[in-house]
Amino acid sequence: MDRSEFVLAPWRSQEIIKKAVFGLIEAGAIEEDFSVSKMLADKGIRLKAFSEFKKENLESLRKISVSFRNDGLCLNCPDDDNDGRCRMVAYDDNVREETHCFVILHEYGHIDLGHTQQSAVGEAEAICYATAAIVFLMLRKFFCGFNEYQWL
Repeated sequence: MDRSEFVLAPWRSQEIIKKAVFGLIEAGAIEEDFSVSKMLADKGIRLKAFSEFKKENLESLRKISVSFRNDGLCLNCPDDDNDGRCRMVAYDDNVREETHCFVILHEYGHIDLGHTQQSAVGEAEAICYATAAIVFLMLRKFFCGFNEYQWL
């Protein structure tokens, strides 16, 4: 993929940044005991590690994932049994732990932004979303003085 495919209009970047930050605030990210995994669970989104899947099932899920990433996947598909949507975020638990939160927020960004299929613009938007969310969470930790932080 060409890097120019990841360029967003300034107005769209601003919309995404606001959505990510305000969404975290609404989900309780200002509270000391906030965690991304709890936020996802509260929104009815399943969070899974790749190691929880059989290899063949993981490969099948990659084919219908909204994301292009190899270290994460996102399902946001129609499902009559679950308020009309099947929503799941999965991450590769064999990569460095420091990257898990970014990958998870990237994949969640696809869901929060309403993406239903793979696209270069969708990837750029999800990268913008996850970056804004991570920066907010880091600033929150630093300026709120929380000693311990649960990313997941």
